[in-house]
Amino acid sequence: MSQGTLYLKDFPRAILPRALVNHYKINVDVVADASEDAVFKKDFPMGRVPTFVGPNDYILHEVIAVNPFLVHLTKDEKVIKTLLGADYKEECQVLKWISLCNSDFFMTVADIFYEYIDRFPYHQDIVDRGLVQIDQITEMFEAGLKKSKYLVNDHITLADLFCITEWAFCLQHCFGPEWREKHPLIVNWVLDVIKSPIIKDEYKDFTLAEKTFEPTKK
Repeated sequence: MSQGTLYLKDFPRAILPRALVNHYKINVDVVADASEDAVFKKDFPMGRVPTFVGPNDYILHEVIAVNPFLVHLTKDEKVIKTLLGADYKEECQVLKWISLCNSDFFMTVADIFYEYIDRFPYHQDIVDRGLVQIDQITEMFEAGLKKSKYLVNDHITLADLFCITEWAFCLQHCFGPEWREKHPLIVNWVLDVIKSPIIKDEYKDFTLAEKTFEPTKK
């Protein structure tokens, strides 16, 4: 019996939920493109994905909540402790990296990227502030990866699996050879984690950007 319905879209934040369901064979129904689903559009007009709807009107949205929930649906204590943390300190470290990446990092990247592809009007101040913040967060990730092989400890956790979905987007669409040459620690970490059995099927056709995005005033 299905444990609920998971609504997704073609977006980086949907990659890990889909990968978790597929790899661990979690018994949930998956709507791959929620934007085309009439029920989803009616019940969730903001269109936020991923969204999970379970029995007894249990509704969960926001990727920071949905991914750990899916891990718990595996009902495998070893998997849960490995991915979410063996104790409260590791659990908090996992959440720290996911929150930093999902908000301060990726939202800033998205603002600049949308200007780069002309979806947003160009604003020099947004670009300038954003590039500074991206550099600062890059330094934070590099500092973390110098302390241990992965973000939290020496094995892959949910922090790595989630964060690389957004960093991989950047390496594929935003950060060209010059950027990658300056940040080998980030590049090698991403290329390592995307080979994880949990998520590797999502990156069969992964390529690297030929140049760094540079929004310009039109």
